[in-house]
Amino acid sequence: MVGRTQVALPTFQGAQKPNTTIFENLKTLAVSLDALTSITNSNLGSVQSTIEGADESFHVFAVIGTNDLAESLAGTGASGGTTSFSSPKFVYNTGASNILSTGNTIVDMTGGPNSVIDGNKWMAMALYDGTTNGFKGIMLWVFTDDLINSSNSITTDGHTVTTAKSIFYPDNGSQSYNRIYAVVIGDDGAVDYSDYNGNVGWNFSNGQAPGSSTGYNGTSRFASDDGLWAFRLSGNKVDGNSPGPDYKSAYGFGVGNYNGGDSVSQIYWNGTSTSTSNYVGFVFTGDMS
Repeated sequence: MVGRTQVALPTFQGAQKPNTTIFENLKTLAVSLDALTSITNSNLGSVQSTIEGADESFHVFAVIGTNDLAESLAGTGASGGTTSFSSPKFVYNTGASNILSTGNTIVDMTGGPNSVIDGNKWMAMALYDGTTNGFKGIMLWVFTDDLINSSNSITTDGHTVTTAKSIFYPDNGSQSYNRIYAVVIGDDGAVDYSDYNGNVGWNFSNGQAPGSSTGYNGTSRFASDDGLWAFRLSGNKVDGNSPGPDYKSAYGFGVGNYNGGDSVSQIYWNGTSTSTSNYVGFVFTGDMS
């Protein structure tokens, strides 16, 4: 019988972290966020650190709530554009001309359940309704860089998104919207709702009047007039300022102060409203690099 030669196998120090996609990390994040209870606009808990720990690129650049949506949403300055939020605010980078968030380029979406969203810039919001087990899910805006009007006519590369600032600047005119793909990840990490048809339109507000170098109206107010942290599926359009269409209807998600004050006390989830003054949304993107 011929003996076998024993070959020494190489050994590795430490375990390699498996490569994960942006979308996989968003799904995992949703499950983690659902485990955080009693989150309100006055008790932010560990939501921010949980979001930013889910992917090295994830960065919370705004926290929104009742009375803090647009005109009354104040900024806080920080070197590098990163801060630890203790109340609703947005952050700007004092080391880069006060630009919104970090000013870094947003990482591309990867691993989407529909490949049409991959390779695009994105923004997300984790929304809590202020009750004990109040996590609603994660809303995801995926930007195509195009504009779309109410008749579904598309202007190619009409609003290019690279940074958090460029999501909001320039503010689009009336009846002109960022053409987006919209996805809603539920509290179990599954995709509950989605629209990949390319006819969903979103404009934070045609009256925001953001600064060209900053992406917001002023350090004491995110917008000059109104704003929507919301979208509608099924090919619908929304604009945070009159006469744009509203989100408070079928297929609507999120919150905003459409044609009114910042004291909105109603959020929507697939068109169903919840009256609450304690809701809070954590707005983030992938510009931590």
